[in-house]
Amino acid sequence: MMKMKRIKGLMCLVFVALFFGLFNCSFFVSAANNREIESNDTRDTATVINVNNTVTGNFYKKYDVDYYKFTVSNQGYASIKFEHNYINSLGGYWTVTFYDSQMKEFKSFGVVGENMITSTGNIGLPSGTYYVMISNSYNYSDIDYQLTVFFNSSNIWETERNNTYDTYDSISLNKAIYGSFFEKYDEDYYRFITSSNGYISIVFDHKYIDSLGGYWTITLYDSQMKSLDSFGIVGKDMTTTSSKVFLPAGTYYVRISNSYNYSDVDYQLTVIFSNSNNNAITFNANGGKVSPESVSIVSSGSTILPTPTRTGYSCLGWATSSSATSAEYACGSSFSPSSDTVLYAVWSPDSSGEDNNEHRSNGVDLNNVLTIMISVWNVIRQWIPYIINLIKMIISVV
Repeated sequence: MMKMKRIKGLMCLVFVALFFGLFNCSFFVSAANNREIESNDTRDTATVINVNNTVTGNFYKKYDVDYYKFTVSNQGYASIKFEHNYINSLGGYWTVTFYDSQMKEFKSFGVVGENMITSTGNIGLPSGTYYVMISNSYNYSDIDYQLTVFFNSSNIWETERNNTYDTYDSISLNKAIYGSFFEKYDEDYYRFITSSNGYISIVFDHKYIDSLGGYWTITLYDSQMKSLDSFGIVGKDMTTTSSKVFLPAGTYYVRISNSYNYSDVDYQLTVIFSNSNNNAITFNANGGKVSPESVSIVSSGSTILPTPTRTGYSCLGWATSSSATSAEYACGSSFSPSSDTVLYAVWSPDSSGEDNNEHRSNGVDLNNVLTIMISVWNVIRQWIPYIINLIKMIISVV
């Protein structure tokens, strides 16, 4: 009789353990979408996160380190935002480091107490797996922080690392490529090919910087890396067009290097090509679609501006700046260029909007489902040894 009571008692303990295990499992699953999972202080134990979602973490001891891992299936561009509650100090509390799959550093930045939000510029990435490490700085705090990795798929962005002659990005003529400097001494190399003799000019566009200082240097090279042309870009000049250069058919390179000042704002690079010395107009749909994408106009000639399309947006017209909010030229109007020109479509979002989340299927976020499954397994795995020990105790009693 006593033995049966013991067995019943131990069985109750097993059920209690299972109950609390399932309870804790459901708790951690709901928290796994926005909370780090300790212990994640090495690359191999990194907490898996979804891009464009915020995760909360903290340091449970002074020399704690938190690793996060995310994977992108497409080429695009990413940025990092780090947030925390206010600390009345200018001292450093966290260091955020961004790595590729080989743990080669992309970018590292410090976070001070008084700066509640710290963000990076965009970084062009190929598809793959990446890591973010949060480490302690000079000072320690156990308050919560929030980490968000933003990512947008795009096939018209540079892919880091393209900072050498051998790691260039291939670009098409008369089409814009977007890029940025992820660090002060970053350089971006691009290669293009002309199938016939002709004239090229380079158009460099960037967001406004309130400075007359130099930020970028653009250099054109032939296939033997002999410099053919070079010009600088200052902060206040949002659009700069080079002089025309005659090129025989062949392979050429454009290098964008840092000047006296540094900025991580996005830039746009367009190599305009024409078979003759006419003025070329390149139409940058700025996220939409347009046909034709470029035209060549004889001196003093004109063309009718096309009407681009973009789902969820209405076109306001065309402008000479990619960041313009109002149009300089109407769609369907006549335009006479005085030199090679890039025109950018200006858009206004429709009131209906649209859901561009490519990871959703019938309203279900597939990335979150995967994270939940991983979290469930991690919690269940922690309870397996206790359940096995309880079963052994029951067997030994019997």
